[in-house]
Amino acid sequence: MPICQKKKLMTVYRELVKIMRNIYHKAKLVHADLSEYNILYHNQKLYIIDVSQAVSDDHPNALEFLRSDCYNVSQFFIKRGHRQILTLRELFDFVVSHTIPDESVDTYLDVALQKAEERGDLDPELHTDDAVFKQAFIPRTLDQVQNIEQHFQSIREGTENTDQLFYREVCGINMDLSGIAEVPAYLQVTRDESSKHDLEQPQNEEFIQKQLEQDELDVLDEVEGDDDEDTDPQLELNDKQLEMFNEFAKDIGKMLGAMEKKDRKQYVKDMKRQKREHKIPKAEKQRAQIIGKRRRGKKA
Repeated sequence: MPICQKKKLMTVYRELVKIMRNIYHKAKLVHADLSEYNILYHNQKLYIIDVSQAVSDDHPNALEFLRSDCYNVSQFFIKRGHRQILTLRELFDFVVSHTIPDESVDTYLDVALQKAEERGDLDPELHTDDAVFKQAFIPRTLDQVQNIEQHFQSIREGTENTDQLFYREVCGINMDLSGIAEVPAYLQVTRDESSKHDLEQPQNEEFIQKQLEQDELDVLDEVEGDDDEDTDPQLELNDKQLEMFNEFAKDIGKMLGAMEKKDRKQYVKDMKRQKREHKIPKAEKQRAQIIGKRRRGKKA
């Protein structure tokens, strides 16, 4: 395939899968008949047509229709020789995932498509996985899952892999079923290094580092207090205090870095709770600042 044609197909593929995600999350719809016959390409943009048969995302068959849409899209590109795409399961999970922020969609696709390019054509195992997923029942809620307690126990014992649980991304739960997911399953760091959905450590490191930095900023915000516009200039840190605060920030960073993610999140929550309990009402704070200014004026 010519390089220019390959790049064009990749651009079209990225745009199309993002449109599918937007239809599901923003319009709360599933096209239910998406194929090359219902997509127009004009001035290097895609336009989705024939949406009269679209269903709401809470329709009883919405997930089955979406899976069919994902299959049609994948087959279109495969037939044109563009095989470095997401598997049927990966594309479906990307569309339904609630843990990918809008600003991180492109980053997620960069990582996922890079992995797809590295693996090349789908091997027989992935073909089998997609065939199974195409026919499987996908629970919309945990109430529709039979024997969920048994799933949880099997995963804790290591006798079952959550890759086999097709409701994981739809329901937005962690790979170990321990609670609500905050990171897409495709990017989660698991203890099972042999899991086929794990990323290499260099790819995970940047994502984890951003989380750690954000947690550190949350803690420092709670320590530093509110940044009201009317804060008394006399209360700003001098050079010595600023140096001490920076050293404290480094210690906070080291401490958070040594924590497990769950413990780190709990620490941030505790800090915020303590701040709420001891927070000075804004009216009292302003009154104290006014009195302080008057006293300094008299001394001058």
